Amino acid sequence: DAGGGGERVLWTAIDGIMRADGDCRCIVYAWDRVAPGAAGAAAALDRVKDQFDIEVDASRLHFVRLRTWRWLEAKRYPRLTLIAQSLGSLVTGWEAMQLLIPDVFVDTIGFAFVYPLVKKLYGVAVTAYVHYPTISSDMLKVVQDGTEAFNNSGATARNPLFRNAKLV
Repeated sequence: DAGGGGERVLWTAIDGIMRADGDCRCIVYAWDRVAPGAAGAAAALDRVKDQFDIEVDASRLHFVRLRTWRWLEAKRYPRLTLIAQSLGSLVTGWEAMQLLIPDVFVDTIGFAFVYPLVKKLYGVAVTAYVHYPTISSDMLKVVQDGTEAFNNSGATARNPLFRNAKLV
């Protein structure tokens, strides 16, 4: 519900899929702050209409609320953030598959560790549109150059061993 470019792509894709296949249902795995049932879906779709001017058929859209979404939050991991988030995504991915196994799993947030879980363990086709990748070239450059930043502590930035380990 951040209203950014990645979210716009998600809702445009859902709208396009529904227009192309009049029988399909779309499922959105969402955090547990989305209100349950029809009221939650209606509120979410009102925001989609207001922000993006996209109308989605509410009768064919369902939200599956995930309790473990907090495992994806960067603030939970002050050190080794990206690997910890990626491992945490396996917990959230596991929960999602326990609640509902889709025909096609579409990732729009960029936690690629989930792909083999979904594909190999559950036999589900995986596709992705990732607006902001988990690791970007500018993030790698900060580490490589030894620059202290929000995602590269001073101790890591100053220590060549830690920097190189982080880059691996």
